[in-house]
Amino acid sequence: MKIWEKNELLREVNRRCRAGGSAAGVRTSSGRIIAASAVGPLCAETIVLAQAREADPYGRVTGLLVMEDGEVVAPCGACRQHILDLDPTIEVVVAGEAIVTARDLLPFARVPATATGATPRTAPGRETDEQPFTSYVSSFVAAS
Repeated sequence: MKIWEKNELLREVNRRCRAGGSAAGVRTSSGRIIAASAVGPLCAETIVLAQAREADPYGRVTGLLVMEDGEVVAPCGACRQHILDLDPTIEVVVAGEAIVTARDLLPFARVPATATGATPRTAPGRETDEQPFTSYVSSFVAAS
């Protein structure tokens, strides 16, 4: 993410961030910025990711920023997992306005093979960490 893209995202999210509230924004592969505020127990990150998927179903989220009380913060743990599941290469602006990837936020998490741009990590003696669902179901049915 270029510095001007980060600043543009920061300005848009800051507009949404109300006193005592939190807001999040994403930049899509088409350059569109989508921002949302938290609603009740739902985090702004979850809401903005859903809005981005609705606005551009075939697009890709390339950057994400979260603000709380006017300060840039890292996403909460559950939202980190949502972001990682969506695409481990999404760039996330964290405190100090540093930019890290979703993978960096959860370095030991398992990335689903279905995540966009995911490269499954391998464990010693195994081809991949992911067992295909069909083979899992087949082994379950055979054991019955």
